[in-house]
Amino acid sequence: MSENTLIEELMKDYNEESAKQALDKVEKKALALTDEALQRPVLTDTSACLDAGKALLKIAKQDVATLSKLPGVSAKLIEEFATLRRAFWQASVLSLMSMSENRRRRLAAVVNELRIVRQRMFGAVDLVWPKAEDKQSLLESLRKGRGHVDLAADGASLSTLFRENHKEAAEWLNEKKLSTLVEDAGKLSSMLLELRQESDSTTAEAAHDLRARVYALYEDCFNQIADAGQYVFKRTNPERAEAYAPLYTAYLQIRKERFPARPAEETPETPATPATPETNE
Repeated sequence: MSENTLIEELMKDYNEESAKQALDKVEKKALALTDEALQRPVLTDTSACLDAGKALLKIAKQDVATLSKLPGVSAKLIEEFATLRRAFWQASVLSLMSMSENRRRRLAAVVNELRIVRQRMFGAVDLVWPKAEDKQSLLESLRKGRGHVDLAADGASLSTLFRENHKEAAEWLNEKKLSTLVEDAGKLSSMLLELRQESDSTTAEAAHDLRARVYALYEDCFNQIADAGQYVFKRTNPERAEAYAPLYTAYLQIRKERFPARPAEETPETPATPATPETNE
């Protein structure tokens, strides 16, 4: 399916005005999330995520009186979830429209690999210099970075750190693996910057980042309502309790029904990685 078709299908059944309003409502909260809150996979099939939310909304509205007996669960929470669902829809549309499919895939692959390399180098710094104030201070500052530019800068800084202190680091680390790690960090950092410069990627990066952040809020709220439903109906109505499945379980079930020939499970994206949203038919 072409990118234009994906956009048309994704936008076909939603109210653009209400979706924009929903995103405006939650954007500030989404942007305030810490990096720790974003360390989760973003499921790739937007359609399945939205359909799972639609099904949960339907039963939660029916059971609101029962669910509201639990602390923290109310009609207001269910309405907030409805807003988050529309906001995630809008963020997914913006993300899809912001970048060509080929470039998005290339960028995603480099970002994924560099994040893994950076995490390994963080661990290496802690191993080699656990009490060195200057090294730990550098590590702390790097961990505060956000976005692709900071990620590329982190890779370059860590690569330089280990090159300049190679002899000391080699006393603790396998020299061959250390050299490969340093080389990969430098190479991937350069590739990431080059990909960003190929076109106006500032808008694209912001769109993908916002989608991941809104998804994190959406998943948390989804699972809060699902947990409440399972708890309330576990003893009195087990069949109803099963309908309150967490997002990932509900997502897989929808995927299985929609694509019965495919494996039941799929590998989600790494956090904050742009995905190709599918239609919400």
